[in-house]
Amino acid sequence: MKKSFRGIESGNGIAKQEEFEDPELNGLNILLVEDNVLNQVLAKKVLTDWRWNVDVAENGLVAIQKLNEHDFDLVLMDIQLPEMDGYEATRHIRKKMAPAKTNIPIIAMTAHAIAGEAEKCMNAGMNEYVSKPFDPKDLYHKVAHVLNNPPHLPEKGGNSKTNGKMQETKESTAAKDKNIDLSYLKQLSNGSSEFINQMITIFLEQTPKAIQTMEQAVEKGDWMALRAAAHKMKPSFGFMGIKSLKELIVQLEAEAEKGSNPEGMKDKIATIKTVCEQAIQELEVEQKTLS
Repeated sequence: MKKSFRGIESGNGIAKQEEFEDPELNGLNILLVEDNVLNQVLAKKVLTDWRWNVDVAENGLVAIQKLNEHDFDLVLMDIQLPEMDGYEATRHIRKKMAPAKTNIPIIAMTAHAIAGEAEKCMNAGMNEYVSKPFDPKDLYHKVAHVLNNPPHLPEKGGNSKTNGKMQETKESTAAKDKNIDLSYLKQLSNGSSEFINQMITIFLEQTPKAIQTMEQAVEKGDWMALRAAAHKMKPSFGFMGIKSLKELIVQLEAEAEKGSNPEGMKDKIATIKTVCEQAIQELEVEQKTLS
């Protein structure tokens, strides 16, 4: 028997709710398909602050199972997933699920921002595409669009960027001498130091393991594992504002996909490790100011 899922209720207040006040969108039931814990925490924070209910599936197979068991209004689908990726899961939903489920709106959320990616998502059956780290206003607009429900969003001092980056603030300018810049997290936090602390803690736990995975993968010549690890790290650098690694991690992922330039890949991983070690020290200092 099918049942409606009510998910996770909003916690500490509503993040900038005055900017996202379309009453038709209140109470949406969202299935977030994402395997990265850092990405899960950030997306859930934003969505629940909009009074949306969120359930999480860690891969495409779990997503299909949850869609069979519950009713959702929309799916936010990562692309690179274990077990079954976002493309395969979307094609299964469109072609093999019950008629009541096949037309559910699906928005791709991915850090794999390369030429032709948006077209590939649409060809798989997705309705829209958002790059990570995402701009909340961009995501809200696209959710409203695919649900045929235009939002009523006041413009506040200029245009919003739609390429997954928040606008630079005075705070980010002041942080240019650091490896990190937490402006993005602070804009999403709605004043919640607990949320920022949680995101930092996850980064501190995940990053050394991810770097070790990349080091082991390049030594073994396991380019698929290296590409997957690099891809998974990419949004983390955006969340923590580690701008110096933005292009480097993209280059590493591209080289791993081709299996080319092993020595160059080793050098890139070494640079990533050095910068991340410095960033970790800065984040540990930042955590002390939050406690």
